[in-house]
Amino acid sequence: KISNNPELLEVYTSHTNYADKTLTDGLENYKNSSAITYSDADIYMDGSVHIQDTQSDKLYQQTMSSLLDKLKAKYPKLDESVIAKLFKQAQVNALNNCANNTADCPYGTDNGGNDRVYDTKLDWGGKDSRKGDKNKILMQELVQLVLYHFDKLLYAQAA
Repeated sequence: KISNNPELLEVYTSHTNYADKTLTDGLENYKNSSAITYSDADIYMDGSVHIQDTQSDKLYQQTMSSLLDKLKAKYPKLDESVIAKLFKQAQVNALNNCANNTADCPYGTDNGGNDRVYDTKLDWGGKDSRKGDKNKILMQELVQLVLYHFDKLLYAQAA
């Protein structure tokens, strides 16, 4: 399955969301983003995904709400409830990756032309190498990680 093969998934960058700059162009809190404090995903009764830090969660909600709208617009033939469900699960997976120091998104785009996110604290080739980052991540990196997980779930859904 393509969803289980990151190398093969990268071949399809023209079809994947983590490489789609139309999703991140103009996205609130994305460009020149500052570090936010992440945590394990908190899932509220309404199903929404939150971060424990109040200030970070406010920025996170603004960004994720805009991103979900862009994804719904990108896939007009897909049921919006399916997109929302996959997107929420992608958020949970991304935040849990961060909080639990598990494998991270091996690709990304900084939206500046080199099609990769670079951060000295991260090993985007596999295991998370954050040391002493005090649970901080740039919104840009978190968006890319969410989109990476969304892609994996979307491809699995279509299979």
